Amino acid sequence: MAASGVPRFSQASRWAQNARSGSCAKVEVFRPFFVCGITTVLTAGCLLGALALYGISVQGTYLASAWTPYVLAHANSQLYGWVGFFVMGFSLQLHAPRVSRERLFHLLAWATLGLMSLGVLLRFVAEPLAQEGAPRAVALGVLSGWLQFAAVGLFLINTSVTRYRPRIQDGTASLALVQGGETLGPKKPMTWPTLFVFFSLGCLLAVSAAEPFVFALSHQPDKRASVLFVAEWFPPLRETQFLGFVASMVFGVGLSRFREVFGTVEARQGPGLAGFVMWTVGLVARDLGWLSAFRNGLQPGSGVLYALGGTLLCVGALLVTYSAGVFDPFRGPLRTHKFLRAAFGWLLVAGFMMVVEPLYLKVLGQPFSHAYTGAVRHAVTVGFLSQTIIAFSSTMVPNMAGLDQRKLSPLWPTFVLLNVGNAARVFLEVGTDFGHWAFRPMGWTGFVELTGLVLWAVPMLSLLVKFRSKAVAFGV
Repeated sequence: MAASGVPRFSQASRWAQNARSGSCAKVEVFRPFFVCGITTVLTAGCLLGALALYGISVQGTYLASAWTPYVLAHANSQLYGWVGFFVMGFSLQLHAPRVSRERLFHLLAWATLGLMSLGVLLRFVAEPLAQEGAPRAVALGVLSGWLQFAAVGLFLINTSVTRYRPRIQDGTASLALVQGGETLGPKKPMTWPTLFVFFSLGCLLAVSAAEPFVFALSHQPDKRASVLFVAEWFPPLRETQFLGFVASMVFGVGLSRFREVFGTVEARQGPGLAGFVMWTVGLVARDLGWLSAFRNGLQPGSGVLYALGGTLLCVGALLVTYSAGVFDPFRGPLRTHKFLRAAFGWLLVAGFMMVVEPLYLKVLGQPFSHAYTGAVRHAVTVGFLSQTIIAFSSTMVPNMAGLDQRKLSPLWPTFVLLNVGNAARVFLEVGTDFGHWAFRPMGWTGFVELTGLVLWAVPMLSLLVKFRSKAVAFGV
């Protein structure tokens, strides 16, 4: 805690000691990953999504096939580009390498960045070409999936093979031995929030391994077979991507780092572990429940497991939110506190919507609502995940650069535009189930969100380009 009361990196002196001892290398690998993440969201991510949403709103239907490939490319770029680059950049910075493996660390990091960038770009090109039946377009899309899987594999190898691991000391004498210029000895035990991280990485590995097959099976010569595949498998795929991989990663990192970064209370272990059980079991139940219901023709009574999964996810979100203490008083003011609280507020909104989904469908008289599912997903992706990225990056990067956050922009325009745009999108998308009137105004919500992101991204990119580190790493 700084003298001003603003949370700072409490372990900075220990990181500096690690670097001086030659054990932990000083790296700034987060910079290219963050730059690529911001570039992606401003182009193939949010911009493409806003254009596709506007096109759908003009046609007044979600079945506008001309926009389908752009919606799919948008989802891929948001997952692996916007979110993926930030997760990878943060993780690699957080787990800096040992000095002896610094060269290998950077080699793997740049290979990861290049492969993922190329994969996202090729997916963007392949989706519309495959829709038009262009020769070899499906092969191009499958290649993009393999590139993304390879990038994920190299990222996971890098974080495990090159990582510096701090050692236990007893306060009077180190339990470690020095060998070959590196500190060896008992490793620090992993903390309980790591359960979320391991689950998240498992989901990431699974969904990235599925990408080549997903692309091929969603672009079969038989169009009806492609539609049936998408209808059956895309809902559980999207849940595993955004709730399994991304949300679980936020939980794991957040419960470990919120206190250090944002000045929250120490994460409460009991509710946190209970939240882990509810969240993971809920996700599995929701995925299996959808597949079971779909194969039973979405008949009444076939969606019990799916509905139970949504309820368990909501309970898990409540428990994790309480464990994280994001609505408790903070230690000192930060301009990013509002983003963190709004993010978890939207997570709870999404959880509540999953709980009441069966009642909503009953009132609607339909077994499934594309609009309602899309609204829930948007509450998670933009409301929760994107605002968490903004909160983390807008706190850590200035801190590492040694800037006084009290002199930086409070980011109110970005905050207002993101939350107003997201609220309008969620409300209007649900409204399209009840009337055509909601389509046209819904089409503009993407541009509202995009404007908010641009107002945040431009100064953040400038800071990343001019960055001069005052700290060694996010942590070790």
